[in-house]
Amino acid sequence: MRTMLMMVAMVLVCGCATSNELQFAPEPSAIILGANAGQLVRAVCIGWNRVDPDKWGGWSGNLSDCEFDATFAREMWESFGIASTQLLTEAATIENCKAALRWGLEGMTNGDMLIVWTSGHGGQGPDAMNEGSDRLGEYICAYDGKVLDNTIRQWLTLAPEGVHILWICDTCHSGTMFKDVPVKFRPEAIPAEFEGELILLAGCGEDGFSLSTGQGGMWSTALHDTGPQGQSPESWFKAAKQRVPEDQQVPVYAEYGVVGEDFRCGVIVE
Repeated sequence: MRTMLMMVAMVLVCGCATSNELQFAPEPSAIILGANAGQLVRAVCIGWNRVDPDKWGGWSGNLSDCEFDATFAREMWESFGIASTQLLTEAATIENCKAALRWGLEGMTNGDMLIVWTSGHGGQGPDAMNEGSDRLGEYICAYDGKVLDNTIRQWLTLAPEGVHILWICDTCHSGTMFKDVPVKFRPEAIPAEFEGELILLAGCGEDGFSLSTGQGGMWSTALHDTGPQGQSPESWFKAAKQRVPEDQQVPVYAEYGVVGEDFRCGVIVE
């Protein structure tokens, strides 16, 4: 689970969401990103400062930074004219997260991009279907339950052919979707029928921890401070990783699908 740095160190609601009512952000008339003029880009930003103890055996998983991470991420993307939405804590249920992703992908075609930013707890537990040597599976802790491999699999089948998904995951055990070294995506998490292109910028590996600074997650803060402007997914990851002390946290870059150079090395925003 995610821990505080000073101790031992992973739809649609605006502001501090306290209900499950979904409100959808207005779509801008056009999104133009330099060389990718006309490309449709949307962002879904999710942060959990706690979970529902009734769904988690009495555990509330209190955190201080994750709503902040999701909020500054949304504000950052909106500053570039990208239609963005966020889910915070109580509103970030499994079903609402799926609804937000469905909104993000609606109407997208080849070359369009969905940005997903998740910040919260991540967990690890026994997984009989796991192909890795540790026999453990990873998951993201949504407000009302675990976001397991099968859940991610269902979500990814929503992606139309050729759509780019940039997934930023600032949780412990951020290797939710991959196993082993070198990094490879787990077949349980990635459906064979997935026809998009996915790049994951994870705060840590499957057995690692994402730390908190008290003013934002360490990985989210590094990404925010380096910024996506003029950066490709690959260069942004490298720039942000340099700001994270290796003895505390080791971010991981991974990709799935036939990721083209236009996505890997293309400028996200100018």
